[in-house]
Amino acid sequence: MTDEDTTISVVIPDLNEAKSIRKVIRELKNSSSYNTQIIVVNGHSNDGTEEIVKEENADFIAEPK
Repeated sequence: MTDEDTTISVVIPDLNEAKSIRKVIRELKNSSSYNTQIIVVNGHSNDGTEEIVKEENADFIAEPK
């Protein structure tokens, strides 16, 4: 098994983190030789976080109301 065969999933809880979420996602993607799945679980942000997460090709899950 090689690093390319392994996927690491990272779950990030989030609420109005538009100022920092792009940097966090990029650093996670660049910090490992493994395939990395990034899942952002959002608590009803209203600051554009969802758009940033999608631009960075991370998975976005909205908490139900």
